Amino acid sequence: MKDFILNKLEPNFDDYMRHTQYDFLPATNNVMENYFGVSLPKHLKKIYKTDSGVTMYLDLQREKWEKKHERV
Repeated sequence: MKDFILNKLEPNFDDYMRHTQYDFLPATNNVMENYFGVSLPKHLKKIYKTDSGVTMYLDLQREKWEKKHERV
């Protein structure tokens, strides 16, 4: 761990933390990560962490929609 900090992290630390100095820079350059991190409630973030969680959530939403729009 010490080698990692001294050789990799320390020389680039300013670059890694530049977003704290400039408001216009995002903390991450991953647009999807920004979207999920900022706009979704915590319980949805947990669901979207796994493929099975997303699949289950979408299946439930589809069933809910079909039930709501069911023709008699």
